[in-house]
Amino acid sequence: QKQTAKLTNLDASIYKDGAVDATFYAKVANSYDDNQRVVLSGDVTAVKLMQQGKMQFKTTELTGYPKTREIESNKQVVVQSPQAEFVSQGLKANFNNGQYEFFNIRGKYEPKS
Repeated sequence: QKQTAKLTNLDASIYKDGAVDATFYAKVANSYDDNQRVVLSGDVTAVKLMQQGKMQFKTTELTGYPKTREIESNKQVVVQSPQAEFVSQGLKANFNNGQYEFFNIRGKYEPKS
């Protein structure tokens, strides 16, 4: 059987090229299959650091796949970035290539001129 773990008050960072690329906070984190899949719950905040600022995701539950650097949620997600602030009914994101999928979004978008 592969290892599982439960952590409380998780505050973690992932790195790319020796620098912090994203941070994660959750009241509870459960990891499965030797950390192949990590389910964060309770006041979840994920932050992706970018050249033009940061993109922040707040939700009640988020599943992360550390090896593929992907996250997803089927819960409501509040998204804040330098250009936009909106609510999405779910999320799929790939931190490798910067692809983000949002569902039934509501909010405001202000492109920089």
